[in-house]
Amino acid sequence: MCGHNSANETSFLFLTWFYVNEPQQADTDLKNTITLMGKIAVAKRGGCEFYEKAERVARAGALGSIIVNTTNTMIIACATEGKSSDIPVVMIIESLKI
Repeated sequence: MCGHNSANETSFLFLTWFYVNEPQQADTDLKNTITLMGKIAVAKRGGCEFYEKAERVARAGALGSIIVNTTNTMIIACATEGKSSDIPVVMIIESLKI
């Protein structure tokens, strides 16, 4: 049904398109590369540089990455000079409870 959005449909959409990295910080080689292929990878902040997380999930075939900022502080710039990502990466604050 067009425009219908139940809690079950929202949960299904999340589980279909978004996958949490294993390990969650994506600070070492990813263990769930098959499930990340073609999906949006979700990683917790910390453990390594942002571009390293992006490189790992891009190598796994993810279409993009969401980094969850668990410190609930605003980060103005998270790029490392001279580094870029082949996939889009955004950051959200964990306290938003999205």
